[in-house]
Amino acid sequence: VREIARKDGTSFAARVWSRLEATPSGLAPLMIGVFRSTASERARMQAVWAASQSQVERLATGVAHEFNNLLAAIMGHADLIALYDVPEAARGHARTIVESATRGATISAQILALSGSAPTRPRPTDIGALLAEVVELVRPRLPDGIRVALAVEGPLPLVEADPGQIQQVLINLLTNALRVAVAEVRLLASTSSLPAQTRFRSPALDARQAVVRVRVRDDGPGFSADALEHLFTPFYSERTGGHGIGLPAVRGLVASHGGAVDVHNDGGAVVDVYLPASDRPELALPSLQPDAGAGTTVWLVDDESAVLEFSRIALEAQGFTVRVFHSVRTALAAIRGGEPLPDVAVLDVVMPEGGGPAVYQALEEAGHAGSVLWTSGHAPSDVDLPGSASFFLRKPYTGRTLARLVQGARRQAQAGDDAR
Repeated sequence: VREIARKDGTSFAARVWSRLEATPSGLAPLMIGVFRSTASERARMQAVWAASQSQVERLATGVAHEFNNLLAAIMGHADLIALYDVPEAARGHARTIVESATRGATISAQILALSGSAPTRPRPTDIGALLAEVVELVRPRLPDGIRVALAVEGPLPLVEADPGQIQQVLINLLTNALRVAVAEVRLLASTSSLPAQTRFRSPALDARQAVVRVRVRDDGPGFSADALEHLFTPFYSERTGGHGIGLPAVRGLVASHGGAVDVHNDGGAVVDVYLPASDRPELALPSLQPDAGAGTTVWLVDDESAVLEFSRIALEAQGFTVRVFHSVRTALAAIRGGEPLPDVAVLDVVMPEGGGPAVYQALEEAGHAGSVLWTSGHAPSDVDLPGSASFFLRKPYTGRTLARLVQGARRQAQAGDDAR
């Protein structure tokens, strides 16, 4: 393929076939050739790529939805073991199950990020607090002789981020660093200006925009030249047993947040993530209080029986009065039959017969004054979730997390009643 110049100074890409032909008179040989513009070929390839990408996204979202529903049942029922008087060894096995399900959810999230179909629900987020949580999450599994040092150069502005997704970014980077570190991994959060050049930068990120930089630095051998060339290539890994989806997933999630990623070597590997600052106030998540559910009625609507069972038991253990519905149809029948409406409705987004949004609409038409907590193994980004947008719980989750958010949704409704 060659660039062919036109008389007007423009050019176009074309495939060229040519050969030299001798002339009978012995003069200089002639160049005979043909060329064909590759514009139509390129358009066809782009159309094929777009169709393939769309199929990959549909496959990823479908797999994530089903997989996370299974993980929700596994994690939830293992989490319930803590409610019973069982030997400590059994509790240990249950913790292992929960940790394994959590890792499964991590892989599911990475696949979604890789496909570009991970829905992002940003809110003002304290990145320093999020870093501290990540360090505590990985601390029990630190390799022998390796320490993690965390520094926050503050005060930092809040960042506009989906906390769950950015937590996944940080866990990915920290886990990668711990695998190669000799003695220490350092995490540093600070205000920063965006460098002129980065390995990846979202087109949505303005160079003049205020950003917060999160730096993950290890004291290992650093990236090889080949690795630096393939940083964001899916399934490329120089590590035995590596999946090659960690950094590509990081890139996908940072892209969805309108951020940037830079990578270089400096006495080890250094990865910088830049996230746009937020000018909105932080939304504090509620803490779970004793007897959190006393006097509160909850409807659970989900088409996964195992998830419903675990969720019901977990909420009833906190004092909530719970009613379960295995389908949209049965929930609609209860609403239209004039039955007392709940204080909080926990609605799975993706179900047959219209899913959670259909139940929400019926509740609104019936004069529901309570709150809604949305939950899903994967909520499509094109679904506009009405109601309490700050309360969305991605599967899988623990019973305690569910109870905490249900309590928070109830408080929000009560605050609205008081304001009126």
